[in-house]
Amino acid sequence: MTIYQELVATFDENADEVGRFDSAGQTLMPLAHVSVKVDYQISINEAGKFVGARALADDERLTVIPATITAAGRANNVAAFPLHDKIKYVAGDFAPYAGDKAKRARECYLAYQQTIKDWAADVEAPPIVKAVATYTAGATVMVDLLAQFDDAKAISRIEKGESFIRFALVSLDVSEETPWRDKRLFEAWQAYYLPVMKRTLPEAIDYLTGNLQPEAPMLEKNIYPTASSAKLISANDGSGFSYRGMFLDTEFYHIGLESSQKMTHALKWLIQRQGIMLDSRVFLVWTRGGDAQSQPAAGVFRLVFEGPRDLAGQEVATAYHDALFKRVRALPEDQSVNVLFLDAATTGRMSVVYYDLMQSGTFRANLLQWNRGATIQCSWGVFTPSLNQVIESAYLIGAGGQRYTAIRRRATSRLALAIINGRPVPDDIRQAIYRRISKPVGYTNVTRGQKKGADVWTQDVLVYDSLLNYNSRFLDKEKMDMSLNEHEHDRSYVFGRLLAIADFIETRARTLQSHTSGAGTTRLTTALRFYASFIAQPSTTWNRIAAAMMTAYLPRVTAQSERERYMGHWQQATEQFEDNAMKNDDPLTGNVFKGFMDQRTALQQEAAQIFSERQATKVNGGKDHE
Repeated sequence: MTIYQELVATFDENADEVGRFDSAGQTLMPLAHVSVKVDYQISINEAGKFVGARALADDERLTVIPATITAAGRANNVAAFPLHDKIKYVAGDFAPYAGDKAKRARECYLAYQQTIKDWAADVEAPPIVKAVATYTAGATVMVDLLAQFDDAKAISRIEKGESFIRFALVSLDVSEETPWRDKRLFEAWQAYYLPVMKRTLPEAIDYLTGNLQPEAPMLEKNIYPTASSAKLISANDGSGFSYRGMFLDTEFYHIGLESSQKMTHALKWLIQRQGIMLDSRVFLVWTRGGDAQSQPAAGVFRLVFEGPRDLAGQEVATAYHDALFKRVRALPEDQSVNVLFLDAATTGRMSVVYYDLMQSGTFRANLLQWNRGATIQCSWGVFTPSLNQVIESAYLIGAGGQRYTAIRRRATSRLALAIINGRPVPDDIRQAIYRRISKPVGYTNVTRGQKKGADVWTQDVLVYDSLLNYNSRFLDKEKMDMSLNEHEHDRSYVFGRLLAIADFIETRARTLQSHTSGAGTTRLTTALRFYASFIAQPSTTWNRIAAAMMTAYLPRVTAQSERERYMGHWQQATEQFEDNAMKNDDPLTGNVFKGFMDQRTALQQEAAQIFSERQATKVNGGKDHE
């Protein structure tokens, strides 16, 4: 099935959700309705008399309103909504405020009056429709609105005529009716309007269902906020994007009125509930069948995408990995998963960047592969990066900006597709991280969230090692250990181990010195300051670093057993070089970071274990001899 058929089927399967509002005021919209952000509410009584008006708070602005086809897709044309609309449509006294657009204002008002009067004349028209028709015919909307506000900003907005107005009915038995949540009103408009469309629109074979339906002359817009004018399908112009070939008029494009609205409303509903927005791009995953509310595949994808939200700390990293594993394992294997990426190709046209319909078993297996493969051992547990962390590690500089936004949008799409389809992480993303972490000095003034400087560099190295592990272990079919491999002979890996040992010795020496003198330093260690040179000329640079360690820092480690332990690690790592590999000055590969983090983690864990044993000895009355 195509994306359009899947959306129509999604609407049909969730028809019970139509008119059922969630806590955010969102719902699967009924046919012949749209949702808009309303600025002001006018209350009237059943006789069509003005009662009051107020500005709406942000959390109550979203409003479902009846719509005609032309109004739902209007751009610069005059097309009125049948009940709630902009001031320039509902106010018969707006023309004096419109300046040189007074003629256009009168056209908008006349179009609105014709639409609402036709509906009000129907014997089944609800009371609010008749009341609004009576009230707006009196042409006092501007006078009534302006009398309710003394704020200059509000008055200025009202006088522009672009603000949306909705009407509420105050009756004797109910304090105030809310027609924008009234299923009876939804059904009343459908009962009046859809038969009119069937009589006036030509019928054609709907390409999505194969049935005869009134043909949709245009599709609705406002599918999602950042691309409010973009339509899913648009082919009503004579140049640019339109198809020009052997077919005439719309022979290549027949979508029924019902199908067009079902697919548009289903897509908007899904994006509101579970879409992930990056600038103008939307990432959406949904399943059909099962529990429409839970959508486990969408929840797992968001977790992979965003990581632990509003949380920080080492414990959270392990908890995130465990939670992701459990939720991926719990995914069903017998459903279809829709994966859809959207963007605005132009102001009025939406682009389907990517679409795939895959089995949930495949989706589950590929996410498990990411969860297992992109995981490395740390001193605090295990670390699995989110997509956001990967992209930030590769491209984020400072607070970002327009360039970062554009790069992030494209790179995230490629990274997400690699993970979903079980493919390697693109090399350019991995290399972007490699180039940054090769220069730790560049992180001196970097702040990202709660991390600063060397902590940000450490996280980026962890991200890089995770990607290296993912690509190597699961896609190159080479087993790569999560923890330190003391018998690995790869030259870059061993050099990375040595650099970690030197970094750890200097850090330990500084810590002991600060305890003695009370003077600490935030300066990068020699190992980190020379990292770029070390990668380019490892043998030459290592000789300089090793000399500094032996003369300046190792002697400051006062406990002989501790010095011997570090020298033992140093000797063991050096013995892993093959032939004259240690004297080879050729540049190192990305495995240097893997060796560095594995060795650092092992040293941190060893130190933590020794400290724990000392504490236990003290509790038991023993003495510390080191």
